[in-house]
Amino acid sequence: MNPTEISPATWNSMVCKLLEHSSLYFLQMDKDLYLQRYNASFERDIVSPLNAIGSHFLRFFSEQDGQEVKKMAMKALQSPGTSISAMVNLQSLGGTPRYCRLELVAYHLQSSENEVGFLALGEDLTDYINQKIRLERLAERNALQNQSLLNFAYSVSHNLRSHVANLISLYEMREAQLISDGEAGDFDKLVKENLERLDKTIHDLNNIIFSHPENTRKKEEFCVNESIAVVLNSISNLINENHATIINTIRSNSMLKSVQAYFESIFLNLMTNALKYKHPHRDPVIKISFYSTGDFKVLEVKDNGRGIDLNRYGDKIFNLFRTFHGNPDARGMGLYLSRIQAESLGGSISVVSVPDKGSTFKVFFNEGN
Repeated sequence: MNPTEISPATWNSMVCKLLEHSSLYFLQMDKDLYLQRYNASFERDIVSPLNAIGSHFLRFFSEQDGQEVKKMAMKALQSPGTSISAMVNLQSLGGTPRYCRLELVAYHLQSSENEVGFLALGEDLTDYINQKIRLERLAERNALQNQSLLNFAYSVSHNLRSHVANLISLYEMREAQLISDGEAGDFDKLVKENLERLDKTIHDLNNIIFSHPENTRKKEEFCVNESIAVVLNSISNLINENHATIINTIRSNSMLKSVQAYFESIFLNLMTNALKYKHPHRDPVIKISFYSTGDFKVLEVKDNGRGIDLNRYGDKIFNLFRTFHGNPDARGMGLYLSRIQAESLGGSISVVSVPDKGSTFKVFFNEGN
């Protein structure tokens, strides 16, 4: 016999040792899918610290995946020796799901050709799948940020150019001596107004830049009602001038882990919008709520103002420099800034609105990092 040739008995022993210590899951089952043997990896990841010998294999699957494994077993019985594979979620006894590529083979027992059993081989792809999902999300986020950057650059260029064009035009009028002494006062007023608008635009753009994700500050826990009170006090004159009624339903002990300055900025924008776009024939009533839903905490601001035609403006409402009611002091910055700040915190902002009835804004805050 060739020295390098391995006897069948030795080969079988080597394969058994390899399977026993492999990172793959290896299981032996009877014809009814009851476990008879499994390797160290399956014991460590799935059944530890219990002994699962004699347990039914389907106990490790959800009802849906269990039905898939049943179908695999039926196919395998129809063609013993042929591998049947599928992607399934394998549930550990500790409750942790593992995304696996499972192969199932039916085989005839040596003791009887009429008796069969099953062998199963499972490859844990959980880390690979999670990494793939993270990369896909990162690619999606980068694509959105690139598009946002293009929109931002276009909007900034357009708005700054309009302010500068106005100032150049005024300067040229003065240089051409087209302004009489009697008009000098009005002329200086126009120059001042244009400079103030330019300054406001630059200030708002600066806020937007520092609200992008890469500039987000550390999240810390704070009392929600304390921040609400800070903002309401800062606009108390505006509230009184508009005869607004504020209904605060937030519990006194409500806490939020987030960037407090961003929370207050978002709330301020929503409140000033509710007052700025009040209904012309009724006093503003603004209801403030705060609650949990799923993994998020939600700030809700509901008003009875003019409302927004979402069929017409729904895809533009949170874009930069978008205005919808023709207010002379509207700059289209507030809702865009609120969206950027909410997204930089891992959350989002949404609106439900009916023209002539009012709007409800919801800001979703993610407390995780």
